[in-house]
Amino acid sequence: MTPEDFERILPLVNEVTDLKMNRKTAELQAKYDSQLAELNRGSKRNNEFNELLTDPLFTNEEVAFEINRIFEANPQRLKLEPTPWHNAFNEALSNIARRNLAGTTPKEEGNSLPSTPPKSGGQGSVPGIPPSNAPGTVIDKFKRLSAEDMEKTLVGMGAIKPQTGVSFD
Repeated sequence: MTPEDFERILPLVNEVTDLKMNRKTAELQAKYDSQLAELNRGSKRNNEFNELLTDPLFTNEEVAFEINRIFEANPQRLKLEPTPWHNAFNEALSNIARRNLAGTTPKEEGNSLPSTPPKSGGQGSVPGIPPSNAPGTVIDKFKRLSAEDMEKTLVGMGAIKPQTGVSFD
């Protein structure tokens, strides 16, 4: 290639290169903007959750199960709503108040409480309320019971069947 040909083609090559670079830069910028927006939404949800943890009603077991039930019914709420935890908390309180005023229990409504506590937060899962580590929780009281009292409690709740007199001693 002659130097004259090179000089004629160089501006065209530079223009094509600039267009390709601008297009690639715009693609990367859009990708990073969407990732940053998702991080900001996650940060806002975490701040909202931490703010609600200071409310004693939010950490109440019945309220935690109701919030978990709300998020299980519609897991997309965490991504779609601007303040999902406040909305779910208010809805949970309304549901519990409605049930209490009507004199019904969740079992009578057809929606029994889950047998396990809400899952702790993680990627792709619906975060739940962390268990309380405060002394005097139900679990601590249960752990202090004798084996016989534990069995009576579990039988009374229907969690286990009563022993038939078989002993493994």
